[in-house]
Amino acid sequence: TCALPISATVSRELSVIRSVINVVIRERELDIKNPFLEQVIPNEGKDQKERQPFTIDELKTIIKTCLENPSDINNIVLICCLTGARLAEIVGLRQCDVFLDAKNPYIALVEHESRGLKTKNSIRDVPLSPIAFQALSQHLASHNNVMVFPRYNRDGKTLSTNASNTSANLIRRLGIKEKTI
Repeated sequence: TCALPISATVSRELSVIRSVINVVIRERELDIKNPFLEQVIPNEGKDQKERQPFTIDELKTIIKTCLENPSDINNIVLICCLTGARLAEIVGLRQCDVFLDAKNPYIALVEHESRGLKTKNSIRDVPLSPIAFQALSQHLASHNNVMVFPRYNRDGKTLSTNASNTSANLIRRLGIKEKTI
């Protein structure tokens, strides 16, 4: 996968601005052309950088560290590494999404008000390996909250950016540069 380039972010924001201006022009019946329709972003897409996956040794280091030092963020990172789920998907889990008593334990990744999913195809059931099962079981036994990771969910909002920043710090402390969960 590729990291989102800055020009793509600018393009996405311009698209929102275009839409808002179009609504104003239409609702106010203005006889003007939307000045944002023909905005050109210089070198659009040329700032895209390929994301590199973790090596097997890097994954082993991350998993070992997370298992040796259980915490909210380490459990999140561990479950991401062991399931392939996106960080925001794990951060926004609710207890009702976790099926530890099933014949084959799994987590159900579904949309919630506080956390959507990246695409409609992101809705899925993800099996838990024995290590992920054990970590999640121990983590859930440590608190009684609707949210699996209440620290990163407040006032009905999933704080995945906070979790992402904290996980990036963990990865950098392990000596792994320019890679993220």
